Amino acid sequence: MDQAIHRNRMHRFEKFILAGGILTSCASNAGWGSKIIPQLDLLVHFQVQYALTMLLCLLLLLYKRALGWAIIIALLLLFPLARIVPLYFSTSQSSVPPALNILCSNVRYTNKQYSSLLNAVNTIKPDVVIVQEATNDWNDALFEMHHNYPFRILNPESGPRGMLLFSKKPLIDPKAVIHPLTKHSTLSTTIQLGDSLVHLIAAHPFRPGLRHGDRILTKELKAITELVGINSEHTIVIGDLNTTMWSTTYIDFVNTCNLSNLRQGRGVLPSWSRIIPWISAIPIDHCLVGKGLEGMSFKLLPIEGSDHCAMHAVVQVAKTTD
Repeated sequence: MDQAIHRNRMHRFEKFILAGGILTSCASNAGWGSKIIPQLDLLVHFQVQYALTMLLCLLLLLYKRALGWAIIIALLLLFPLARIVPLYFSTSQSSVPPALNILCSNVRYTNKQYSSLLNAVNTIKPDVVIVQEATNDWNDALFEMHHNYPFRILNPESGPRGMLLFSKKPLIDPKAVIHPLTKHSTLSTTIQLGDSLVHLIAAHPFRPGLRHGDRILTKELKAITELVGINSEHTIVIGDLNTTMWSTTYIDFVNTCNLSNLRQGRGVLPSWSRIIPWISAIPIDHCLVGKGLEGMSFKLLPIEGSDHCAMHAVVQVAKTTD
């Protein structure tokens, strides 16, 4: 009798593990229904966490020798893995100089630790510095950069809507575009890079939430798509895009604009939030480039007081083949 009770308890535990794995898989694939229920798009950003959870369920089922249920979880695990693993394989082309060295950071508008970003600028010495969630205080604190960065687009705002762009290279047609609904700023300019003109767009669209799902984010990305225009060959879109590579909203955006992510070949590289690295962090800060450009480097570095890692990207014009 005791053995029968023990077997029933073990069987219930295995069912609990199986149910946990299946529910995790449902969350992993929730994006398939985001066109109908936009809030489901909020669930797709945690593919790494889902994969680790399902792997744990798989190992527990194997330990319990529940091979049939383990196979089910193993098959479901293939879905998040199919989204994660390709990021570690490069599809880059051969390229030639010159290069554009960019540092982009969402500094967090409540952050007062200005020296961390200044130290990063002095260490890296980028050609272009982009500061997101830039307030008037941040604009004042970075005044010392004006000597080395004579070309600027300055659009500080209270709260998370402001943005600054500093450049060592001349800016062609610089402008700040304010979205009529969210009042978030998008900075757009063109920079001469060798014989090519590179269209640089710094963007920080509105974050999705339970009330609107990804509806507002989609509208802002559509506005950025219009800013990119028909020819995106030498376009860079960089910034906190408030979405991950696994979101339907993101996929539609990059496919429409014909852009690729500099994470390709380098991995997931989660950039926010840094409270519990890898457990809470997801990749929402991106550098996207057109087919005529190639990322030679893409790295993340912490900025004190910010919940985002800064992006350090080096972009070159891709070598054309005859």
